[in-house]
Amino acid sequence: MPALVIRELAQWLAERNGQVVAGASPPALDRAVEGVVRPRRFLPRDLDAIDVHEVVIASIDAFPPDADLSLEALVAALAEAQAGLIVAGLPPREAARHPAPYQAADALAFPLIAIPFATDLTNLANAIDAFQRERATHVARLVRDARAALTHARHDDPSLPGLLAACARQTGLTCIVEDEHRMLLTLAMPPGAPYGETKVNEALASLAARRAVRPATPDGLGEDIPVQRHLPGELARAIVPVMEGEATIAYLSLLGPDACVTTDAVEVLWRIAPDVLNE
Repeated sequence: MPALVIRELAQWLAERNGQVVAGASPPALDRAVEGVVRPRRFLPRDLDAIDVHEVVIASIDAFPPDADLSLEALVAALAEAQAGLIVAGLPPREAARHPAPYQAADALAFPLIAIPFATDLTNLANAIDAFQRERATHVARLVRDARAALTHARHDDPSLPGLLAACARQTGLTCIVEDEHRMLLTLAMPPGAPYGETKVNEALASLAARRAVRPATPDGLGEDIPVQRHLPGELARAIVPVMEGEATIAYLSLLGPDACVTTDAVEVLWRIAPDVLNE
């Protein structure tokens, strides 16, 4: 279960003096990280062995003027399917002598991340692996607790409003069901929510909330189902379509203060949607 996205990895790397220097657009930052490619000098023939949604680690030393694969070419080759590229010793854009890699990353919405040259890249790869496992364990616990809350609620009130109320209490976020046309069916707010139902309705009616949500599958975090931010009232929400075959029959979402809505909520929604709507 992917539980880590580039946005979270970038925040984690910032504590190690890393920074995204190009390609920092929202869809790219929400791309899932499912693995790490160990640092080495890349050759063109190596690219086919890199799996989708892997973050690649390299050193700026791997890209001398006569390299078989330039940094710009590596960015272009990785952009379509891979999560991101971390380069030790990559200078800030304003100090770079060759802007092409940065321009390519921006044009392709591909996160290009710089870390200090002295970073031990093997240790970094091991640490990212450990961080990913930690995040996956955290999300698995959230899913388990949400499912347990729904199971308990089903004994007391198996109705849809009852299940949504249990979900809202457990997650601390407003749980919302819309029909296949994105029309509100019902919602439940958590106790003590710092906003009222009027604010929720304003957020749901906004352009940012009405944008298209493409069908996807669990483990499809990232470009498929982004977290919708910048809603009125400083709210945000995670939203997933509920599918029956190839048809969308409803949408399930969690909404709350921007800082409280993370990509964790997307995974939770994928996992609990059958428990909420398919009974």
